[in-house]
Amino acid sequence: MQNSINTITENKRFQFLLFFFAVIAIFQIFIPYKGIVFLEIINEVLILSFTALFVLNLILIEFKKKYHPLKITSSFLAAFGLLLMSIIVLNITMNVFGISHSDFSPSPGLFEKIIILLFNSVIFVVSVYVLVSLRELFYLRTVKNINTYYNAMIVFIVLASVTSVFNEEAYKEYNFIYLAFTVNAIILIFLNSLRISWIAFLRVKQKRQLLLVSVILVVLSIIILIQTTDENFQSASKSFSYFLHNFNNLIIINVMIYSFVIFFTTLFHLPTAEVFDKKSREVSSMQYFSKLINQALDSKELIHTISDLGIEIGGSDAIFLNLDLDGDSKVIGVKNLSDSDANKIAAYTNSLTPGFGVNYVVLKEFNNKQHPENRFASVYIAALKSYAKLHGHLYFLKYSEISLDEEDKKMLETFADYSAIALENSYLLRESIEKERLEKELDVARKMQMSIVPAEAPKLRNAEISCSFIPAFEVGGDYYDFFTLSENKLGIIIADVSGKGISAAFIMAELRGIFESLTKLKQEPKDILIFVNQILNRILDRKSFISAVFAVLDLETGELVLSRAGHCPPVLLSNGVINLIRPEGIALGMNYQGKFDGFLEEVKFTLKDDDLLFLYTDGVTESKNSTLEDFGENRLYEIIKNYGDCSPDEITNKLIKEITIFSENNSQHDDISFIILKWNKNKTGEING
Repeated sequence: MQNSINTITENKRFQFLLFFFAVIAIFQIFIPYKGIVFLEIINEVLILSFTALFVLNLILIEFKKKYHPLKITSSFLAAFGLLLMSIIVLNITMNVFGISHSDFSPSPGLFEKIIILLFNSVIFVVSVYVLVSLRELFYLRTVKNINTYYNAMIVFIVLASVTSVFNEEAYKEYNFIYLAFTVNAIILIFLNSLRISWIAFLRVKQKRQLLLVSVILVVLSIIILIQTTDENFQSASKSFSYFLHNFNNLIIINVMIYSFVIFFTTLFHLPTAEVFDKKSREVSSMQYFSKLINQALDSKELIHTISDLGIEIGGSDAIFLNLDLDGDSKVIGVKNLSDSDANKIAAYTNSLTPGFGVNYVVLKEFNNKQHPENRFASVYIAALKSYAKLHGHLYFLKYSEISLDEEDKKMLETFADYSAIALENSYLLRESIEKERLEKELDVARKMQMSIVPAEAPKLRNAEISCSFIPAFEVGGDYYDFFTLSENKLGIIIADVSGKGISAAFIMAELRGIFESLTKLKQEPKDILIFVNQILNRILDRKSFISAVFAVLDLETGELVLSRAGHCPPVLLSNGVINLIRPEGIALGMNYQGKFDGFLEEVKFTLKDDDLLFLYTDGVTESKNSTLEDFGENRLYEIIKNYGDCSPDEITNKLIKEITIFSENNSQHDDISFIILKWNKNKTGEING
């Protein structure tokens, strides 16, 4: 809901900006304001106001997410490239159509006005984007409240841009005002450009890329500033707005100064960048790994993580683990080399190194005598030990023979110790969870399901109902229930959640509450299922869905209204003939975008005396025998047909007996649930459910 409100608000702001731009365009093209001071002031006020609104809107929309500083600075290249392209297009257009810079002022024609509008639109977009991007860089990684410095710079840029008209011949006596504001703006631009603490957090590769970007930006800035002195540029820009012309120049100067500062600051940081990167990787990797010790339940995922982090922490070119598993050594977690090479290196170094600590082995002899194709010159081997138990070794391979200092060796040993503890925890947790998981999960889920499913069928007039629920060893998500919708109407639901286990039982518990609430408000099966699907959007994950059948029975007339959401089709036995009720519908949770509503159908028919309706879950037909053959629909239909004259309770007993005999040599793998309803107008009774 909040996202929808935000989207509507953003659309309204965008529409307002379009309207504002249209007003400026109409003013520029159709109103001859040149030479009329009052109208020229209105033009400048409109453009200044539009700039302020556009900047605020861009800050709210474009920079909700934090972008990487290198990405922001690189985007300046595209912005300045666009600006240079527009200047080139302007000059080409003027040459092709024989337009002189004098044609832009004081009374340009319609064609000239359109050229001026398009050209300055590009200038405006580039200037505003660069200003907002510079703001993001200014506040990046700041720890102090420095709003005053930034706001003062913006104020003086605006004042210098507004008073740039005093630089013209007609207002030379006021030129000192423009110069004062401009000088202060440039000073503040320089001071604010010094606030680039984010450079220290870049990696070596990123700093080198930033050096190149900063050099290109300086060159582009100088080229564009030179172009702004061209008569064509000045005429096209100033005839549109003195404010925008000078505003653009100051933004370009800002980028140029900022790029100069970035270049020299980055150059200063480069000598220590590799050390900083190394220590930063070590700290962040060790912090991540210390958390992983208590979280990693999947040993394969854990070993993959050890390999990835080991490459960073050890500064190695390849890595693998040689673990002792049930008395045998096994090479796993191989990264940046082949499995066969890893096995050969492990076999070669096995007899050369003691069990514990960190050992250094030069592979020169190994390469010369046995495997000249081997690319690695040395290997550090760290013992994976925990609680004085040796689990194996961790191999850090390098292309060079340069040995590590004691501090780096200690880091490898610490990392290996963490890895060993994490591996042991993973083994212990896996064994413990495997033993306890099923017992606890099944116990909780079974209790939950038994509390959800009605203990007995309701007593009805004109109809008899029998129902059964047989939970499996692995708890599923079967559910059925009955709701009194009104004095004469009964709601019937049967459903099945995808998957098994306690999560399915929890979903069914929530589903019961949803149906309990909705049946007090709605009485049509289709409407109820549509509303349930909408609610499940906030509950179900993407991998889960629920099949269901919801029916409403009129206890006076026998009319039955039914909708099916991807569930097993209900079986109707009428006059000894089996009919399958197959209204269209997809499962709950499969779609929330309108397809569910469109596919869902509702059928209506009237039950006759002795008609029998059978609702069930797939656990009935998918019960398996010793050869894994399904009980199947045909056996089910035969039982219903052969015993259709019996009471629902008798049919229930017969069906359970047949399923039990059929699957006696195979364990039950899914819940078995079904409802049998038999219509009998001559029966009398009371609703009790």
